[in-house]
Amino acid sequence: MKYLSLFTMIMICAAGYAQTDSIVPFEKAYKRIYNITKVSDGRRPVIDGRLDEDFWTKQGEWSEPFVQVTPYERHITDSPTKMKLLYDNKYIYVGVYCSDAVPEKMNAFIGNRDDNSIGDLISVAFDTYHDFRAAPEFNLNTGGNRTDLIVTDKLSVNLSWNAVWHARTHINRADSSWTAELRIPFNQLRYNRVSDSGIWGLHVRRIIRRNNEVQNWSLIPLKNNGHVFSFGEMHGMTDLPKPRGFEILPYVMGKYRREPEIQGSPYQKGHLWGGNAGLDAKMALQDFTLDLTVNPDFGQVALDPSVMNLTTYEIFYDENRPFFLEGKHIFDFPMGNDMMFYTRRIGAAPALRPEGVDNETVFAETAGNTPIIGALKLSGTNRRGVTLGVIQSLTARSSVKVTRNGTEKPEVIEPLTNYTVANLQKNWKGNTLLGGMLTSVNRALNEPHLENSLVRNAFTAGVDFTQFFANRLYYVETKGMFSSLNGNADAITRLQKNAVHYYQRTSGQDYLGVDESRTSLNGTGGYLRAGRKGNAKWAFSETFSWLSPGFDLNDAGYLKQSDMMSAETVVEYRQTDPWKMFRRSMLTFSQLNQWNYGGKSFGNSFNAGMRTMLMNRLESTVTQTFGWNGVQSRRLRGGPDVRFGQWYALAASFNTDRAKRIMFMLQYTGDHNLPGDYSLNTLAPGLTLRLSNCVHLTGKFNYAWNRDRLQYVSAVPLAAGAEPAYVVGEMDQKTYGLTMRLQVNVTPDISFQWYAAPFTSTAGYSAFKRAANPESRVRSDRFHAFAPNEISLSDGTYSVLTGPDNYSFANPDFNFNEFRSNLVARWEYQPGSTLFFVWEHSMSNRTGDFIQGWSRNLERMFGLPTTNIFMIKLNYWFNI
Repeated sequence: MKYLSLFTMIMICAAGYAQTDSIVPFEKAYKRIYNITKVSDGRRPVIDGRLDEDFWTKQGEWSEPFVQVTPYERHITDSPTKMKLLYDNKYIYVGVYCSDAVPEKMNAFIGNRDDNSIGDLISVAFDTYHDFRAAPEFNLNTGGNRTDLIVTDKLSVNLSWNAVWHARTHINRADSSWTAELRIPFNQLRYNRVSDSGIWGLHVRRIIRRNNEVQNWSLIPLKNNGHVFSFGEMHGMTDLPKPRGFEILPYVMGKYRREPEIQGSPYQKGHLWGGNAGLDAKMALQDFTLDLTVNPDFGQVALDPSVMNLTTYEIFYDENRPFFLEGKHIFDFPMGNDMMFYTRRIGAAPALRPEGVDNETVFAETAGNTPIIGALKLSGTNRRGVTLGVIQSLTARSSVKVTRNGTEKPEVIEPLTNYTVANLQKNWKGNTLLGGMLTSVNRALNEPHLENSLVRNAFTAGVDFTQFFANRLYYVETKGMFSSLNGNADAITRLQKNAVHYYQRTSGQDYLGVDESRTSLNGTGGYLRAGRKGNAKWAFSETFSWLSPGFDLNDAGYLKQSDMMSAETVVEYRQTDPWKMFRRSMLTFSQLNQWNYGGKSFGNSFNAGMRTMLMNRLESTVTQTFGWNGVQSRRLRGGPDVRFGQWYALAASFNTDRAKRIMFMLQYTGDHNLPGDYSLNTLAPGLTLRLSNCVHLTGKFNYAWNRDRLQYVSAVPLAAGAEPAYVVGEMDQKTYGLTMRLQVNVTPDISFQWYAAPFTSTAGYSAFKRAANPESRVRSDRFHAFAPNEISLSDGTYSVLTGPDNYSFANPDFNFNEFRSNLVARWEYQPGSTLFFVWEHSMSNRTGDFIQGWSRNLERMFGLPTTNIFMIKLNYWFNI
C-alpha cells in the first residue's frame, strides 16, 4: 500500500511539473524586449520569402519562441514561431520563421489587398512614438496577401491606410514550415528621428487558421490594459534616417454614363461622357506629415447599402474614402455613437435641391456630390508626446441648370464652404491623456435662399481627459463639448424645428419653445465615466452623460438627438481561459436611465448579454433588453410625446468556424412593445464559401417583418393657431434584401470584385388614428381611431371628417425596389500604382402601392430603367 501511495505522489508531482513546464510564466511572456540590429554593409536581401541569405543567417538575433494567446494563454505551442528584425538607413527588415505541426493543412488563401481575415498569417506592428496610442501594422498571409492598417490602443482598426512596402512568403513543406520576409521603408512610417531612449513598441503575431491558434512574440493578454500599451519593446532605434520624403499620386479618369432618357429634358438625354484628373501628395515635415488632395475622385470606393428609413434619425454611413480614413484615429472624438467630426459631411450631397421639378414643365440637371476643391491634412506626434491633427478642406459652390417653362437659369444648391478640424492631445507615458478638438464650418451664403436655409457659421469645441491607475486596471475619463451655430433668423428657426431638437414639441414648452427671432443656437454635451477594465475577470463602469437641447454637431459631426441625460451602470465577467465546453465567454449586465432637460424620465432598461466561443469554434452572441417607462419624443415629428410602456428586445447571432471553407451565420434582432403597439423583426442568414485558394463568395439575405400600430403618417395643419392633427396608422411592412460578393484574386496584386444587392421594402397602412392624449397612462385614451364613416379613400388621398374638422392626407402605402451592383477590377501594376476598371449598374423606383411577396417585386425591379456607369482610373506613385 505504501508503494502505491509513493507512486501516486510521484505521478502527481510529475504531472504538476509537466503542467507548469508547459506554461510560460507571465513575467517572462509579457512586455518582452527585442534588440534590433542595424546593418551598414550595403548588402540588401532579395525579397523572395526565403531567409537563407547571409543577410539573415549571419546578422542579428532570433527572438524567443512565441507563446500562445488562444486557445490556451501562455502555453507552449507545437508549431513554434520565431522572428528577426534588422534595419539600415532606408528600410526595416522583418523575417519570421513559422513551423507547422500539420504542414499539409497550411492555409494559403489569397485575398484582396487589406483583407486579413483569411489564410495563416503573421503581422508586425510598431508603436513608433512609444506613446501607447496607435501603431501601423503590416500583415502578410501564407498566400502572399498584404494588409496594412492602423490599430489604436482601444483596438479600433483603420484598414484604409495604404503604405508602399514589399513582402513575400515561401512554403517549405519538407521542413514543415513557411517563412515571411518583409521590407518596410522608413519613409512610410512616422517617427521621431532623435529619441532619448531609442525604444519603439513592438508587436509580432501569428495566426494558424485551422484551429484558430494565435501566438504572440510578446504576450498581449486577452484581458489587457490596452492593446498598444501592452506591446513589447524594441530597443536600438537610436540612429534612424531623417523622416523625409515627398510622395505624389496623380490620377486620370474617364467615365461614361448611360441612364434613362427623360422625354423633353435638355439634360437627361440618356448618355454622358466625362473625365477628371487630380492628385494626392504627401510630405514629411520633421515630426509631422502633410497630406494634400486636389480635386479627388472616389469612384472606385465601395457602394453604400440600400436602406428604407422611416425614422426621424439620419442614417450613418461608414467612410470609404482613403484620404479621410488615413490617420482617422487622430481625429476621432466620439461620444457613444455621436462624434464631433464625421468625414462624410465633406463632399456630401448638396444641401438643397431645385423646387418644383416635375420633368414635364420643369427640368433640372442631375446633381452629384459636392466637389471637393482641395484638402490639406497635417498630422503627427513630436518627441514630447504631443499629437497634432489638422484638416483644412474647401468644397465648391455648386449649381445646377434648371429649365422652367422653357427658360433656363442656374440655381445654387450648395454654397462655397470651408471646413477646419483640429485635434491636439498630450500623452504622459500612456497613463494620463489630455486633449482637445475644434471644428469650424463657414459658408459663403450669397443668395437669399441659401441664407434662409443654412447655418452660416458652425463651431464646436471639446476637451477630454483620461487618467489610469494601478497599472491601468482602473480609470477615470471625462469629455466636455460646446457647440455654437449662427445664421439668420429663418435658418436658426429651421434648426430649432429639425429632428435633432424639435423645440416645438408640446412636452418641451415649459423649458423650450421655438424662438423665431434667434440668430444663434448654443449647447453642451459630454460625459463622466469611472471604472475598471484591465487584466481582470471582472470589469465595471459607471457613466453619466448629457446633451443639452441646443447642442448640435451635424455641420461637421454626427448627432442623432439632443435634450437628454443618462446614467448607465455596466458590469462584465470575462472568462478567457478554456472551461468545460467553452473556449472563452463573456457576460455583460447593464442598467440605463434616461431623462430630458425638463426632468421627465423617458426610458429605463436592463440589459443582459452573453458572448461565447465553444471548443469547436462555434460562436454565439445573445443580448436581451427589458425596458419600462418608454416614452418617445420623436414619434410624432415635433408633436406630443407618445407613451409606449414596457418593451423587450432580443439580438442573437451564431456562426460556425470562421476558418473553414464553408461558414454559416445567422442573425436575429427583434424589438417588441409588450402592450402590442409595435413588433419589429429582422432575420439574416449568411453563407461564406471559399471555393479555392483564390475564389471567395459570400451571400447574406435580410428579411424584416414589422407591424407598427402607431407609425407616423402626417401632421395635417388645421385652423390657424390650432394644434395640427397628428395622424398615425397601422403599418404592415416587409423588407427583403440580398447582398452578394464574389472575390477572385489572380495574384495578390490582381483582383476582381463583384457586388450585387437587390432590395425591396413594401408597406401597407390601415386602421388610421389621430393623436388625442398620446402620453396618457391609459392606453385607450392616447389615440382616436377613425370609424369607417369618418374616413374615406379616393384617388390616392384619404379624407377625414370628424366633428368640426375636415382634412385630408396622402395614402402612405409604398413600394420601393432598388438593385445596385458594381464590378471592380484592380491591378497594382507596381507598388503604390494602380489601374481600376469599374462598372456600376443601378435601378431604383418608389411607387405608392403595396405589393406583397418578393417574387412579384423582383419581376417589377428587373423591368425598371437602368443606369450604367463605366469608369477607368489610373494612378501612378512617385517617391521623390
